[in-house]
Amino acid sequence: MTAKELQYKTTINPYWETYIYGNSALKKQIENNLRSLPNIVFKSAKELNTESSSQQIAIYICDFNSVESMKKTVQNILQTPNSTPATHKIIVSAGNNILDQECLFFSIELGVEYTAFGEKKISDLKKHIKRHIFAPNLPFSISSVYIEIDKHIRTRNDLALKEIADRLLECPKDNEGVLRLQVTINKALRNINKSAFYLKKLLTVNPQNLWAANELGRLYLRSNKVLEGTEQLNKLSQFYDLQSESKPHHKPNELDKKSSKNKSECNDEDMPSALSFLNKPSLSEGVLAFLNMRAVMAIKSDQITNAIRYYKLACNGCPNNNLMKAKILFNIGLAHIKAKDPDSAYKALQDSLMFGGRNFYRAEKPLRALNEAKLAAKQKRAAKNKAENAKISYEDSPGDLAEIELEGVEF
Repeated sequence: MTAKELQYKTTINPYWETYIYGNSALKKQIENNLRSLPNIVFKSAKELNTESSSQQIAIYICDFNSVESMKKTVQNILQTPNSTPATHKIIVSAGNNILDQECLFFSIELGVEYTAFGEKKISDLKKHIKRHIFAPNLPFSISSVYIEIDKHIRTRNDLALKEIADRLLECPKDNEGVLRLQVTINKALRNINKSAFYLKKLLTVNPQNLWAANELGRLYLRSNKVLEGTEQLNKLSQFYDLQSESKPHHKPNELDKKSSKNKSECNDEDMPSALSFLNKPSLSEGVLAFLNMRAVMAIKSDQITNAIRYYKLACNGCPNNNLMKAKILFNIGLAHIKAKDPDSAYKALQDSLMFGGRNFYRAEKPLRALNEAKLAAKQKRAAKNKAENAKISYEDSPGDLAEIELEGVEF
């Protein structure tokens, strides 16, 4: 890839056919706001024209307070007969509430490029589309550069990698593909600071870039900077921590009540039903990896309850993958041990063995430790009762749950 090949022109794509599905009142607001953008042409939402040479944008208005609306959105996105893979898909939340990360996962699983929500959702939508339309056309294929980078990584040609990184500096500063290339190169060069810089830049450009959020969290984990990592993720990404104080609060509504049949958020108990109408056997690998990363960060920062919620969300998100469930349940069991909840730990570890079978049986060691602790505690109580009856002093013996040996057992 030469310097000449990296030259680019800021060109606007041919006109964009734009289709809007859903709520008529909000649809009118979106249309009025986007009319000022050049090359936007609104079309009937009845069908996407697969024979058109124009670029296409499909906007789906979804009420996340309604399971029925979410099901309708799934139908519109996945079952529209003339939709094309090249269509740029966007969801706009019907309410002004801040969405929990589970709702963003719902969008990601549908292949949606962006989800606009909150009080500034219309202006955020316009900014996203504007950036997408005015994106400079790169004269090279991102995938071809990845092939070149991979070749240099395998041959350990650091000099060639540095040359590619330098030439990429001539590209647009806010192109997500270029920024991801820079992350890949600097990870291979073991340059942690530059990797973090480009990951933060990626999240600044697109706070819904799950790959960047996951990579940044893992980078902070490897650097043993868990608290800083949590703070940065909550600051830069829209995948807010489940119990983050920095997360903007939304006003509760009647659907937030447990008695409601239609809950506004896909929490850990809702995820299996959400997956069922998504018609997918499991959450995508990226979402599961993100949940695991956040759970580990929570464990290492002693936010055990939060960690268990992340793990349960991941576990419910892979109902048909027994090996994955076994590994997650193993981690849930260890988290319960840290939380000094032996009964819950025992159940999770037993379930891990059941799902893991001969393929995953790491739960055996902590289960033995739990059984030994239970036996020691029982013996201790018996000795204490006997000592009290004999009116002699009693000194506690070992066997507390806190003394369970977890050396060599990793999350």
